[in-house]
Amino acid sequence: MDGADRTFAVKATLGYLVLSTAWIFFSDRMLVHVIDPAELVQIGTFKGLFYVVVSSALIFLVMRHRPIPRDGLKRDRESSSKTPFVAATVAVFAMASIAFVSFQIETSSARREGMERIARSVTHDARELGRWLVQRRRIVTDAVADEGLRRAVSDVLMRPSATAREQLSAIVERTRQTVSAAKVRIYRPNGVDLIDDAATASQPAVVRRVAESGEIESSPVSGSDGIGLVFFVPLHDFVSWEVLAVVEIESRLEDFLPRLLVLDDHRFSSSRTRLLSDDGGSFALVPPAAGENDGDLGPIGIGRPSELKPDGSADTTVSRDDHGTRLLVSTSVVPGANLRLVSSVDEDEMLGRLHRLGWSTALAFFVALFACLGFAHLLWQRQRLEEAVQKLGQTRRAQAAEDRYRATFEQVGVGIVHVSLDGRWIRWNSAFQEISGYSREELNALPVLAIFHPEERDGVADSLRRLLAGELTKIISERRVIRRDGSIALARITASKIASDAEDEPYLVAIAEDITERRATEDALRASEERFDLAMRGASDGLWDWNLAEGTIYYSPRWKTMLGYEPDEIADRVESHEALLHPDDVEPARARTRDILEGRYDFSSFEFRMRAKSGEWRHILSRAFVVRDAEGRAVRMVGTHADITERKRTELALRRAAAVFHNTQEGVVITDAEGAIIEVNPAFTAITGYRADEVLGRSMSVLRSGRQDEEFYRNLWKALSEDGRWQGEIWNRRKNGEIYPQWLMISTVRGADGAVLHRLGTFVDIGPLKATEDRLTHFALHDPLTDLPNRLFLRDRLRLAVEVIAPDQIGAVLFLDLDRFKTVNDSLGHAVGDALLCDVAHRLSDVMPRGAVLGRLGGDEFICLLPEVADVAATAEVAGRCIAQFGAPFRIADGREVWISTSIGISLFPRNGTSADELLKQADAALYEAKSEGGGVYRFFDRAMTAKASRRLELEARLRRALELGEFELHYQPLVGAKDGRAIGVEALIRWRDGDGRLIPPDDFLPLAEETGLIDLIGDWVLRTACRQMRDWSQVGLGLEVLAVNLSPSEFRRTDLVARVTAALEESGLPANLLEIEITEGALLDCGSSALETLATLRRKGVRFAIDDFGTGYSSLSYLRDLPIEKLKIDRSFIRGIPDDPKSCAITSAIVSLARTLGLEVLAEGVETGEQVEALRELGCDTMQGYFFSRPVAAADLPRLLAGRGSTDREPRASAGSVGSLDEARRSRRISHRIDA
Repeated sequence: MDGADRTFAVKATLGYLVLSTAWIFFSDRMLVHVIDPAELVQIGTFKGLFYVVVSSALIFLVMRHRPIPRDGLKRDRESSSKTPFVAATVAVFAMASIAFVSFQIETSSARREGMERIARSVTHDARELGRWLVQRRRIVTDAVADEGLRRAVSDVLMRPSATAREQLSAIVERTRQTVSAAKVRIYRPNGVDLIDDAATASQPAVVRRVAESGEIESSPVSGSDGIGLVFFVPLHDFVSWEVLAVVEIESRLEDFLPRLLVLDDHRFSSSRTRLLSDDGGSFALVPPAAGENDGDLGPIGIGRPSELKPDGSADTTVSRDDHGTRLLVSTSVVPGANLRLVSSVDEDEMLGRLHRLGWSTALAFFVALFACLGFAHLLWQRQRLEEAVQKLGQTRRAQAAEDRYRATFEQVGVGIVHVSLDGRWIRWNSAFQEISGYSREELNALPVLAIFHPEERDGVADSLRRLLAGELTKIISERRVIRRDGSIALARITASKIASDAEDEPYLVAIAEDITERRATEDALRASEERFDLAMRGASDGLWDWNLAEGTIYYSPRWKTMLGYEPDEIADRVESHEALLHPDDVEPARARTRDILEGRYDFSSFEFRMRAKSGEWRHILSRAFVVRDAEGRAVRMVGTHADITERKRTELALRRAAAVFHNTQEGVVITDAEGAIIEVNPAFTAITGYRADEVLGRSMSVLRSGRQDEEFYRNLWKALSEDGRWQGEIWNRRKNGEIYPQWLMISTVRGADGAVLHRLGTFVDIGPLKATEDRLTHFALHDPLTDLPNRLFLRDRLRLAVEVIAPDQIGAVLFLDLDRFKTVNDSLGHAVGDALLCDVAHRLSDVMPRGAVLGRLGGDEFICLLPEVADVAATAEVAGRCIAQFGAPFRIADGREVWISTSIGISLFPRNGTSADELLKQADAALYEAKSEGGGVYRFFDRAMTAKASRRLELEARLRRALELGEFELHYQPLVGAKDGRAIGVEALIRWRDGDGRLIPPDDFLPLAEETGLIDLIGDWVLRTACRQMRDWSQVGLGLEVLAVNLSPSEFRRTDLVARVTAALEESGLPANLLEIEITEGALLDCGSSALETLATLRRKGVRFAIDDFGTGYSSLSYLRDLPIEKLKIDRSFIRGIPDDPKSCAITSAIVSLARTLGLEVLAEGVETGEQVEALRELGCDTMQGYFFSRPVAAADLPRLLAGRGSTDREPRASAGSVGSLDEARRSRRISHRIDA
């Protein structure tokens, strides 16, 4: 099988595959519409036969049209005339088959639509009938349940008189009319008529079944007057629920069907509708038309109602009646009843229109078929005539082509020769004779290889062998030919093999072109181009040649590699050049090109940038000139490109270097190899003061200051000789004689031979920099406020002093902390505090002994380092002088005087320690001891202080954990009215019960809490807890009017005090007028004017205030007058002396009188005896508090305490294990804080 046969087989197979697949796919999709199984089998068989017939016809046509040998062509043409008839026959058969299948499918679709229409109607009617049955069942049930009917039935059963029967008959008639029934009868449970004993029920079995089950039943009946529906309803006795009778109620369906059913919708003359029951009864709801036979539906396969679809939808099928008529039948269950609604219609009547249309179409089809066959015959006759004309035209065209071929063969400008496969000449043209120089007779006598050069013959013979063997399809080569006169011609020969046909044998055809002169010209041109290319390579330039007439351009390989491209990466187009130009250079390049072409310039040289393959922009120098024809028109433009990027970079670097040389702020000097100055920049003159003309030609020694010796300069020159460079700090002299420091860098520049050409020196004046470094060093080691040595400087000096001190010598560290400085700083402002620290530094500096170092650690802390003292007494003398400096007041900016003192802690070395950290820690411990004694003193460190400090640290750690672990608790001490002895309120007092259950006295932890800042967190907890507890007591009716809570000075200074108190009140729901905040005089004085604003804000919210420990502070009466307070608490120190100490009594009386004058209440705290109670009553005190009445108790114990308390005449009740109150722990001294910088 050759290639054509294989191709034809593949195409035929693929075509058959596609057509077969399409037929199977689409025909199977059409069969989906067929419903009847018998029709489905019939159509499937017909579809298969049609497929076989059509595929056989197609195979026949394909085989008729397959490629055939040339010798069978004539026979194929003779038989091709029959093809139209065969094709027409196949087409007619196919069309008829398709029409038949389509008709069957349409018939099936119409049948399905008709059945769906009947099914919808039957389903609707069945549901409507079911709803009517339910409604009817409810109506008859309600009618039978009538009490009058039940009494009448009972009367007849108990006293069967005529009167009772007449009354029952009347009630039955009324019931019939009420339910719109055809008739109503009442039967005994045995089926005997209750009114007429001689009559019995029409369905006695149903009556007995209803009487036994007590359930209502219904069934259709058929009579002369139509179809009816009978309900059998049991009548029960209300007492025993025994069935007394069964009521039969019959209704005519004809009375209700018109408004219930749609039986007339889509009605055909053959349509019938029946109502079927489970017992086999059949009732015609829609009878057949007049004159038609009402035959039985026959074996339509309709099941019982329980076997049909439970959702009420219709079942459809095709059946035959007892006359054999095909019917379309649809059945649906009537909901709520054992009934089925069946509707049927004659299939022929439904599909009659479609059948008539099918026969009409078939008749039209056959008429068209015969018309087509006649037309096909005419076409066949015309085709035969056209074929005869076509054959005649082909013969004439073949003769004309032969004539043209011979004319072309002879007149073509190249030689053409035909050679047989055995090497004989067959024919050739005159051009070939001119190339060889031989006559026709001479060529016939020569072998083919004889005309070739001896060196070419083997190659020609080998090429011919490969061509004949099929290894080559064509030979193209250049061969030397020996002419008859012995000269050699160069011929370009193209040879190929021509296959044989029916008349000719295979042969070789060769085309020979004489290229002798062209090759000589090409060789000369190539030699010229090589010389030009060598010249351009030597110049490293790229060449471009633009043929303006043809619009082509040539780029030399160097032109492309100059930009990093391979020769084949840039196309020889004008656009390639412009695409590589820098965007800013495109328009200038176009303008210069226009100038040259328009004759403004004969020669052009300009620069632009082009993008290299690497993305870099290269600078290109382009030179170009124009070649013009005789008429002056530009026909060619030739030019070169030279890469001048490096030259541009060098020029730019030189310009930049010149700009740097003249504009840099560094001095630059250049010397020759001998050190003579040859050039300086302006900065040199600005720094040294020498002009250029004053130093050119002179040695650099003119700048020497004399500070460096000769050894320095010998090392400098040694480094230059060995390394070629030197840099470092050097002191030189300006022209005005000023000596200044320079940072000098010297580099040596050598030639290609290594000899020194010159030296380059750059320098900067570092005098300002060194001054700045000195200032920065000073700032790093000194306090910026007082200019005293800072912590870093002190530590370094202390470390050095400890290292160098001898074992038998003494050094000391004095740690000073200012007393009450925080009060001044907070009340008068930081500016006043800073000025005060400067004054303190000046006073302390005045009393420092020689060699001592005074510094400031930060805040109000100072350190005095005595590297060496004679003895301990000398150290104490220095400490005493420091304290004495605070004996006089400090005058501040506004003229006021401020009194402060200092406390000093002293640590000796090497006695107490040998490290700076250890000595500072010990001095700090001694300082704490001095401050704990009231301040204004100095104390030396001893080991006991370390143990005390450790205990303090341990207590602080436990205190921080106590709040998290819930170890704090509140105790409450009653506030008792002086007149009636009634507890009017309580004061909340904090207690700390550690993990061991031991109560820690407030005096042990509250001062530490204030010092560490934990007092704020503890205060928040106290305030919130006390408010919640007071709310709980108020809700249970404890009757307390005041909850007193203490605030520490640090709490009172907080800016968020108002928010804290407000949040505690809102969180607990405690009324604000029940809360009383106690604050000391000292805290009010420390806070200044801000206290008034805070107190006023809280007072407006309803919170009350009392001054605690009144009389122990320094409040002025005018200041007291402005405070929004309600109560003064007399300190226990005054109460303790009553009534024996007259001074205490006088002070207490004065406080009471002052409170009365200011309209304030008075509370005496610390009342412990009955005598004190009586004395305070006489003095006019309002409220009392103390152990006489009760010790502070836990919250759970307070209600019992108040319930058992009577008047002040009773003995105090103290709870075991209680401790002193918060005010017991409050100290009169102030706890100051060190502020670390």
